[in-house]
Amino acid sequence: MRLPTICSVPLAAAALVLSACGGGSSTTTSPVVPEVPPSRPASTPSGAALLRERPTDRFDTTVFRPALRLRLPADWTPAERDAGALQIFAGPDEMKSPIELTFDGTLGHVSLRAAARSLHTTPGLRAGDVRPVAVGRLRGLGFDAVKVGSVRFRGGYHTRPPGRMRVRVFRVGGRTVTVLEETIGRLDGPSLAAAGRVLRTLEAR
Repeated sequence: MRLPTICSVPLAAAALVLSACGGGSSTTTSPVVPEVPPSRPASTPSGAALLRERPTDRFDTTVFRPALRLRLPADWTPAERDAGALQIFAGPDEMKSPIELTFDGTLGHVSLRAAARSLHTTPGLRAGDVRPVAVGRLRGLGFDAVKVGSVRFRGGYHTRPPGRMRVRVFRVGGRTVTVLEETIGRLDGPSLAAAGRVLRTLEAR
């Protein structure tokens, strides 16, 4: 959400004239408050920038469970919402990011097949076939999908068109973890390529 720009306005000098015997006067000028330039809003990463980016910075989860490790491009932002939700997006502003990765623990006690089946039948998705997939050093099940309507997964995560999704489930630490790769807008190819490079670094800690 873009907030309105607030600028400081210099105070006008105020003169105070004091009259005394003989008619003398003294003038006091208030200090001038300098104007503060507005901060530049974060811009949406371009397709070319997404294709250039490489995951270089190590990130270890400290709140999300099970504990995971992966590498991110220098300007990507991880946000650990709680022990069951981790989101990663390109740039400093989630609302301007064309790609978002969500790690979700809602189906933690469900088998891989049952989790994949539940996700695959979510309304609002035109989903491809479920197949074996690799998520970094981990193995699981997944499918690709196009958002064709309002989408709400178990656990409350929701989104809407346009865009594509890659949905993956894997087991680590005795729990099933869901990974949602979601493009937001029209940069599907570069966004998914950048997300794929990040997920190839994923490992359990």
